[in-house]
Amino acid sequence: MSYVADRENDMTTQARLPVQPDLLASAMHLPTIKNDIDIISMPFYSIEKSTRTKPIVFNYKYSGGTHVQFIIKGTSDGIATIYDKDIILYLHSVLVDRMNRNEPVSPLVEFTAHDFLKWANRGTGKTDYLRLEAALKRLHGTVISGNFTARDESMESGVHYIESFEFKRVNTKRGRVLSSIVVQLSTWTFAKLTEAGRYISMDKRYLEIQGGIERRLYEIATKHVGREKHRFEINLQSLHEWIGSQAPVRKLKANIKRIIEDDSLPGYKLRIDSPSARAAAVRTKIIFLRDNPRLVAAR
Repeated sequence: MSYVADRENDMTTQARLPVQPDLLASAMHLPTIKNDIDIISMPFYSIEKSTRTKPIVFNYKYSGGTHVQFIIKGTSDGIATIYDKDIILYLHSVLVDRMNRNEPVSPLVEFTAHDFLKWANRGTGKTDYLRLEAALKRLHGTVISGNFTARDESMESGVHYIESFEFKRVNTKRGRVLSSIVVQLSTWTFAKLTEAGRYISMDKRYLEIQGGIERRLYEIATKHVGREKHRFEINLQSLHEWIGSQAPVRKLKANIKRIIEDDSLPGYKLRIDSPSARAAAVRTKIIFLRDNPRLVAAR
């Protein structure tokens, strides 16, 4: 069950959040966004703005031969979306900045909703705060399960993005006002956010991308083209699996054609290479190309 409480009204708060967190500084001054390099191209978030309750199933084979099947499940509130992920990206960016300045970091973090909403290019009205609360519920309720197999060994595990969250409010002449949000990151999330060198930088214009598919394509381009390469290609069938869309493959191809026309991926361009208009998805290549090297993500 999602955990949201006012500090003075819930006696379990101290048990859940035993340490007084430091209020994080705003990330507005940071020139880039920090994303996890290992899972950036995996469909760990729903790309849909509507509620998705159907699990995302994704099979991945590591270069060493280990095979993993990931299953991402949500509650009745739905699976955490790629827009909810902005909260994780915000915290990742701030925590990496603190580490780079040799400041202490903790999985218990506190930040102001206003700072996050401004950083994420969102409004700061009542509806925006309600959407932020809904996003935290989905991040808390989503479970990423992994069934790992390597030779004769296997292991199953499940993790959350965040363990708990709390809204801190103060009394003012206008009534009770939200002052800050306290989030207890899961051990897994905190480890991913703070592991030295295991992150990649993204252009802040990523936050201006409205479409979920466009955001996933941008993440894939960032990981697989990046600064050192000039191009990356993948067949349409595999790309469909990487994106994690519920829509059929032909819909993805139509969307990519639209994205090519709109030229809407900052720093990258797309191309479709197909032997015919009706070629099978596995024979249709989607090519990612660098547009402007100065805007491409760097490790």
